[in-house]
Amino acid sequence: MWFSGVLHRNISPSNIIIARETDGKVGYLIDLDCSHEFEKWIEFPAANIDNYQDKPSLLRNAKNELGLTITEDTALRLLADFTLRNALNFLAVARNMWENMPDCIVPEPDPDPKRRSCPDTGDGSDNALMRTGTKSFMSGELVSPGFPYHPGFGRYIVVRGVIHDIESYFWVLVYLCLTRTGNGEWRDELLEDPPEDDVPMKILHKFVYCFFDTSEEIMLNANKTALFKRPDDVEKHIVKAFHPDLICLQPLVLSFWKLLAFSYRTYNDLIPGVIHAQLLKLFDEELKGIKQQFEAQTLDVARSSSDSQPPSASEGHVDDVSCTMKPVPSVHAQYDNGHHIRLPKKARVENN
Repeated sequence: MWFSGVLHRNISPSNIIIARETDGKVGYLIDLDCSHEFEKWIEFPAANIDNYQDKPSLLRNAKNELGLTITEDTALRLLADFTLRNALNFLAVARNMWENMPDCIVPEPDPDPKRRSCPDTGDGSDNALMRTGTKSFMSGELVSPGFPYHPGFGRYIVVRGVIHDIESYFWVLVYLCLTRTGNGEWRDELLEDPPEDDVPMKILHKFVYCFFDTSEEIMLNANKTALFKRPDDVEKHIVKAFHPDLICLQPLVLSFWKLLAFSYRTYNDLIPGVIHAQLLKLFDEELKGIKQQFEAQTLDVARSSSDSQPPSASEGHVDDVSCTMKPVPSVHAQYDNGHHIRLPKKARVENN
């Protein structure tokens, strides 16, 4: 959509749907009532002779001033888009944000020729400054008129762009992790006021109210801006309030957050053209870890179930699914409420 010249401008849970297709589940973004189509485009810069002349200086200064060893390819990719000083500033911000700088954060235009340029949101039109969307999920820069989170490399006024839609996706993800269970249902503990002595639940209610439910634009702006000024607070506080079913998403959310905060701090004309590729690469890496973790946990559960079976259990195979036939004694099984039921005198099948 973005590389077709359209900015959605109303990212929210109600505008994101997941449908079942023949090849699996597919996500869709709906409701284009607030969208805007741009006519002017920005071409991405390419390396030139000046970049090669500055390369030795960048390699040397990165090592001497920042203690970073970067490759010649990384140096040229940075110098294609930044001055020598800004390239060093870029690396300094990255060093403060990550212990080990991920490769995906170094700006690199998409190899697809159709994505070698992107819409120019700063075209001076009234639409560039328009505030639209669902307030709870809008960027703090937009929800209440004010200053940018960070000037980046020369961004002193807020012009609505794709980074704000990307930020809205982040708030949607955080909101769902805070308010939903693993099966998508609303958390019971949010349906009523928390007990006075339940500090974690009071904190959860506070987060949901201060970042999403309040109707006060100034509060939304102040809280989101404060979070960008203190990015470590997301890891220290916010993700710790996620529902237990969704704890596995903490690394993905934190990686998303760091990339977003970093992009605001190093913002220039190229960011709108590369942030999608950066985010998708980051998601691919994090989702691999989540999948491996899930598979390992599933295997552990299967092994635990197998180890806990009585010696008389016999191994079987049903519909090509490995299973165990466990005889169930013809005695009364007890419910949690103390009532009893009679179990049938036959074996039941449990998948490992």
